[in-house]
Amino acid sequence: MQKRVVFNDEIYTVIYDYGNGRIEIRKEKSSYPYVELVKKEQVRLVTKDI
Repeated sequence: MQKRVVFNDEIYTVIYDYGNGRIEIRKEKSSYPYVELVKKEQVRLVTKDI
């Protein structure tokens, strides 16, 4: 199962963890595959499915 995080009040899927405090995330349920590179401190882990 993929890790899901909250960023800017939206749910994103973690695509890749670079291991240096940066992760690549993509907005869930988005037809446009827009990927963002963010710092881990900027996101919150989704603990349960919505």
